[in-house]
Amino acid sequence: MKEKEQIEKATVDAFVELHNEMYGTAHSVREYGDHDGDRPDALCVAADGDEFNVEVTITEDRPGDIQWALVKADQRPYQGPPGSRLQANVLAQLAGRLDKKSLRRYGGRTALVIRDSSGVDWDWEDIRPQAKEYLQQRGNPYQLGIWVVNRAKTRLHRIA
Repeated sequence: MKEKEQIEKATVDAFVELHNEMYGTAHSVREYGDHDGDRPDALCVAADGDEFNVEVTITEDRPGDIQWALVKADQRPYQGPPGSRLQANVLAQLAGRLDKKSLRRYGGRTALVIRDSSGVDWDWEDIRPQAKEYLQQRGNPYQLGIWVVNRAKTRLHRIA
């Protein structure tokens, strides 16, 4: 399994577990997608037959942070000041991911799950109003919401 597929699988698994805890449900992954962009990254199902899809993307504080963190770049591409702000550059990176993912149409019963790759454990609830406003302008094809799983896979935030 490629590194990207491993990250997507771990993100789906964490989302399903945290979502089940949050809502008292018992969904499990029926199958993982084929990672070619034609299908969502996972199909989840509950014992009562309730099904939904999960599409995954990853956000980063600055462009190139993921490659740098995975040791696929010799140095961090962004050479500016070391600080990041959730309501500034991190939100801008999120907007770029949302733009790209909003072009996909996987059907109404789909959730978009964003894996946070930041070393900072952001409280994504802080940018929920900005994310909702952004999506109102562009449209949100994810009927089951847009969620963020933190880097440690211990918290789940619904931002839209």
